[in-house]
Amino acid sequence: MLRIIVYTLLSCLIFCMGCKTDDGPVTPEHHGSLIISADRDYFHADGVGNQSATITALLLDGEGNPLSGQEVNFVSSSELFTIQSVVTTDSLGKAISIFDDTGFPSKDDDGNPAEVIITAEYHVWNFVEATRVMIWEVGELGRFDFEIDEEGHSIGNGFWELDLTCDVKNRNGDPYMDGYTVGLEYQSDGAGSPGGISLGPLVTGNSDRNGESSVGMAYTTLTYHSHASLQSIWLVYNISPIGPEELQARVLITLPIQQGALTLSVEPAEWYFNEIDTLCNIPIQAVLVDGQDYPVNNVPVMFSADNPFLYWKDNSNSYIPINPEKTGRRTGDYDGWERVEDGVLKIYLRGEEQDFFRDSLENEIQVEINAWIVGYEDVVADPVSVMFRR
Repeated sequence: MLRIIVYTLLSCLIFCMGCKTDDGPVTPEHHGSLIISADRDYFHADGVGNQSATITALLLDGEGNPLSGQEVNFVSSSELFTIQSVVTTDSLGKAISIFDDTGFPSKDDDGNPAEVIITAEYHVWNFVEATRVMIWEVGELGRFDFEIDEEGHSIGNGFWELDLTCDVKNRNGDPYMDGYTVGLEYQSDGAGSPGGISLGPLVTGNSDRNGESSVGMAYTTLTYHSHASLQSIWLVYNISPIGPEELQARVLITLPIQQGALTLSVEPAEWYFNEIDTLCNIPIQAVLVDGQDYPVNNVPVMFSADNPFLYWKDNSNSYIPINPEKTGRRTGDYDGWERVEDGVLKIYLRGEEQDFFRDSLENEIQVEINAWIVGYEDVVADPVSVMFRR
């Protein structure tokens, strides 16, 4: 998990004594306050008139009423940047100033990125308040790191969203400027296309699912349908230009099963061998659904039993023994096999009396059948049993 330091605005209240007449404060008889804020905690050094921060100082009297017509002085901790000053408060008690860069990033004495301290001063009551803004170097695009959260978010009708994050930096390793669109597309891994997949725009400085944003970070979602679970696709990222070249990355991902639940059912659950019923043929059905109770196709299911006589059935009504060492067939797949519904996989427990009763003294025996999904330890069916009697 990549971690980005987010610089937050720091503001505080300094109270002092004061009061006002219709012409403004005169004597220190009531508490008042000066509150400073910035509309952003960072921007990039792209020169005067482009990206900037709006600094607002709010002046209130002791009763919380705005003070209009008062002069507030704004000061920057560095002469490399511009700040409008002096500004007179409006009818809402606000003095609004624009803080801008002159093409230079903000750095400390050692050349490391550092915040600029912006101070608002109201001399009548000796109020001094400060906030901080970071100015990042634009620089040339240098690299990007990406992350995929495989824990999906349900949006209904069998569709799920995965959160994708991309951290874009310049050649110096500083966060890249807002508003840059990272190229992103998906490609099928193989001849077929899983379908039902969409990608949102990936733009630096946009907001994540929780409405939060960070410098140099781009957020988007990948949407897919449960029917595409366990299918593989390539995610292709690219940023350009970087000198004469384009920086590209290809990532192969497998679309995960979301909150899968596997159930087994058997009918009949009891079988009595007699002279007429010498061969049992008991269907066992596995059903896989997602967290929306939507059937999930394309997922291989593994089976095991106390007794090894488990079979598939093909579309010619022939029975093929299940090899427990091999990957199972996929849910909803009936290509060449017995036709089934979405999310369903059917097997059969078959055998004659002597196949189940190895001990001549036994009159009944119980066979347990289990099913699970490889790679998903939490997607395991509760076992079912068949009781055989003779």
